[in-house]
Amino acid sequence: MKNVYFFFSIILFVSVYNICIAQDTTDYYDRGCSKYNNKDYNGAIQDFTKDIQLHPRNYFSYVMRGMSYDYLKQVDYAITDYNNALELDSTLDYVYELRAITFQKSELYEAALSDFTRAMDLNPSEIRIINERGNLYYDRKEYDKAIDDFSKSIFLNPADPNAYFYRGLTKFMLDDIKAACEDWTKARDLGDKDSQKWLDKNCNK
Repeated sequence: MKNVYFFFSIILFVSVYNICIAQDTTDYYDRGCSKYNNKDYNGAIQDFTKDIQLHPRNYFSYVMRGMSYDYLKQVDYAITDYNNALELDSTLDYVYELRAITFQKSELYEAALSDFTRAMDLNPSEIRIINERGNLYYDRKEYDKAIDDFSKSIFLNPADPNAYFYRGLTKFMLDDIKAACEDWTKARDLGDKDSQKWLDKNCNK
């Protein structure tokens, strides 16, 4: 399977950073965002920590410091910061998503599923979250649940080639070759480059 964790996490981290720079906050916070953008994650952590000391209820400093820790592979610190942000505001769907990805990297799959589901409850039309949970179900060999998520994603955005590709791959694992080939064909027609390889190997015979 394609490295979907990396693909979706990059999209999420960029989206959250765009929120970061849109905040009307303090100099320490702004400097932290700038350092984060320049990949100075240690420097960003120092500035976000100073902002938290001055403004302990600014949940976004916890979020951004958690993301900085995440990039440094200090996952325990990242999870703690995501926890702190959610204690301040339990409706932040993207923080549940961030924490789910971090749990997934730590092989805490049940916790990751729980957070993806909570994020979906808060933002049921976010296709990225749906596909992320579908891929986790796929990795856990819960193929029927994975297909349900990919089908939901396709319903919300029929022009997304990724969901067709992943659903085809899942159907292939269930030996439904005909349906898999149909999904890969649709994904290819929508611009997915990997689908043709699977079609050539398994369908065009």
